[in-house]
Amino acid sequence: MILHLHYIQPAFVLQDLIDYASASEAGGFQRVGFRRQDMYNEQERQRLTSSGDAKAACEWLESMRVRDETMFWRHKVDDKGKLSHLFWCDGAAQRDYQIFGDVVAFDATYKRNKYMCPLVVFSGVNHHNHSIVFCAAIVCDETELTYVWLLEQLLEAMGGKIPTSVITDGDLSMRNAIKRVFPKCHHRLCAWHLIRNASTNVNNLQFVQKFRSCMLGDYDVGEFKRKWDMMVIEFGLENHKWVKEMYDKRHMWATAHIRGKFFAGFRTTSRCEGLHAQFGRYVNYQNNLLEFLKQYFRCLNYMRFRELEANFGSNHGEPVLETPLPILERVAGELYTREMFLLFQPVLRRACSCTVVYSRKTVSCYIYTVIRYPKAHVEWQVSFSPTSLTFKCSCERFESLGIICEHLVAVLVYLNIVTLPDSLVLKRWTKNAKDSISVCTPINDVSNDPTMTCQFTNMVERCKRMAVAAVKCQKPKLLRSTFDLIDEQTKVLENACTNKVSSYVPHPVFFEETLLNPDKVRTKGCGATPSTAQRKRKDRGQKAQTCGICKIEGHNRKSCPVQSQNRFGNQAESNAINNGYDDECEVFGDVGNVDMVSYF
Repeated sequence: MILHLHYIQPAFVLQDLIDYASASEAGGFQRVGFRRQDMYNEQERQRLTSSGDAKAACEWLESMRVRDETMFWRHKVDDKGKLSHLFWCDGAAQRDYQIFGDVVAFDATYKRNKYMCPLVVFSGVNHHNHSIVFCAAIVCDETELTYVWLLEQLLEAMGGKIPTSVITDGDLSMRNAIKRVFPKCHHRLCAWHLIRNASTNVNNLQFVQKFRSCMLGDYDVGEFKRKWDMMVIEFGLENHKWVKEMYDKRHMWATAHIRGKFFAGFRTTSRCEGLHAQFGRYVNYQNNLLEFLKQYFRCLNYMRFRELEANFGSNHGEPVLETPLPILERVAGELYTREMFLLFQPVLRRACSCTVVYSRKTVSCYIYTVIRYPKAHVEWQVSFSPTSLTFKCSCERFESLGIICEHLVAVLVYLNIVTLPDSLVLKRWTKNAKDSISVCTPINDVSNDPTMTCQFTNMVERCKRMAVAAVKCQKPKLLRSTFDLIDEQTKVLENACTNKVSSYVPHPVFFEETLLNPDKVRTKGCGATPSTAQRKRKDRGQKAQTCGICKIEGHNRKSCPVQSQNRFGNQAESNAINNGYDDECEVFGDVGNVDMVSYF
C-alpha cells in the first residue's frame, strides 16, 4: 500500500464511494468480481444496444400514473415512427402552476441526452423567490410548429390557464408561437440577450451603455422617446436596420412601455440558465431517455425539498427589524416570506426620504403628490379610494413587481395607517400562498369533485384554528397531548386510505408498439455538415480527413464503427492486459481520502 500512495488523487470522487460501497458489501475489493472499467463498459454497451429507449421512457412515464394520477405526458412521432417530441408534467407542478403560473419563462438547452435533443423547461418563481419548474419537454427541433405544439400541451396540462406574462430570449420561432397560442399574453424579451445583440450589431461601447439605460431606466413614455431620439442622432443610426427593428419592438423590452405589466421581477432568462446548469449536474450527453427522465425527477425532488426548507425558515423565528418604520416592518414580516421580506426592507428605508407635499380631493378618490429627497423636481401621484380601500401609484411598481413602492408607504405613514391593506398585499408572495392550492386542484383527484373540495377546505380551516389556539395558549403539556391526538388520528386515516381500493384505472397505452428512438440532432452553432466541410477541403486542394483505424472518410477514430464493434468483443483480452499495477492503483487510490463533505 505504501508504494501506491503516489497515485492517490487529490479529490475523493463520487465514483470511488460507489467502489468502496461495493467492496464493503462483497467483503473486500478482491471479492467484488468486476473492475471499474468493466462497469463503464457495461454502461456503454447498454447505451449502444438499447433499441427500445424511446418506448421504455414512455412506459416509465405511464407507470408514474400509479403513484400520481394527475401525471400528464404526451408524445409525437415523425413519419418514420421515430419519437420527435416528448412532453411531461407531474401533479405537483400542475398545482404550483395554479398559484405561480402567472409568469412563465422558457428556454432550450442542448447536450442533456445522448440524442442531443433540445431540452425545453417551462419555469416560474414561487413565493420564496425561488425558481420552480412547471413542465419540460424533449424536442427534435426548435421550429415554430414545435413550440406551438409545446404551448398547446402546456394549456391542456394546466387546465386551460393562460399565463399573464412570458419571457424568452427573443427566438423568432418562440415569438411567433406565443402570438398564435397566447395572443393576449405580455411577451418580454430578455434584457441580457438584447444587450449582447446591441454590442454585436453596433460595435460601440458607449452606444451599448446608453441603450441599456433606455431599456432599464425608470422613465415615462415621453422621456424614453426623447432619450432614444437623442441617442440615435448622437451615433448616426437613423437608418440602421437593427436599431429600427428594436424601436418597433419597444413594447417587448423597454421599461417605459412595460410598466404596469406583471413580470414578478423577471428581466432576463438568467433563471432559465440557472435551471439548465442545475440539471447539468444530474444529466449529460451520455444519458439515454430513460436515464434522463429518472435523473430529471431526482433533481426536481431536490428543488422541492429546498422549498420545504424555505417554508420552515419563514414560519419559524422573528424577523429582525432594521428600519425606522418598525410597525409596518413587523406587519410585513408576519405576511411575507423571509426572502420577500428582505426585498421589502429597502423600500421602507427609501420611504423615510419621501414626503407628501400636496393633496387634493376628487369625486371618487384622494390624490397625493409625493417627492423624494433630494430629487424634489420629480413627483409621483398616489390615488386613494376610501370606498374600496385601494391605492395606486403613478410609478406602477406594485402592478409590475407585486411589492408596494416607497411612495405608497409614504402615503400610508401620512394617513397614519399601521397595517398593510389587503389591496397592497399580493398573495403569491406571502407565507400562506399555497393555502388554496388544493382547492384549485384537489390532491390525487382529477375529477374536481365539489364534495371532496368542500371537505378538504373545511378540514384546512379547522386545522388553522387549532394551530392558532395552540400557539397562543403557551401550555407545553396541552400542546404535547394535542400532538399525540393528531398523530393517532392521522394514523387511523392513513390506514383507512391504505385499505381502500385504489380508484386508479390503468390508462390505455398511447404510444406505438414499434416506437423508435429519435435521431441524433445537430445542435445550433455546431458548424458545417461533414459533406460541406469535405467539399471545402477539396476545393482548396486539401486531402480529405480519413479514420485512423479503417481509413475511410466521414468519421474519426472516436466514432469509428469498427472500433465500436470490437470495443466489447475483446473484453477478456482487455482485462488480462489491464489487470496490473495501474489497475490496483485506480481501485485503492482514493480510499485514504476522507474529505467527502463537498460531494453531498
